[in-house]
Amino acid sequence: MNITVTGEGPSFAEQVRKMRKFQKEFYQTRDRAVLLRAKQLEKEVDEQLDKWQRESIWEEARQNQPELFIGG
Repeated sequence: MNITVTGEGPSFAEQVRKMRKFQKEFYQTRDRAVLLRAKQLEKEVDEQLDKWQRESIWEEARQNQPELFIGG
């Protein structure tokens, strides 16, 4: 699932809120199905955070990289 900040699909905050809801429910009920859903949501949130971090690092490197072969 692709988590967005804006646009279509669940927002990142909504996804985190849903994840926390399932985590809390699991600790109250110890229901395996709830645990599996919480783990899936946690994986999606972690994947989005990793994606944002990679994009941020890439963008920072691109901005700091001197242009090569400019001006012929």
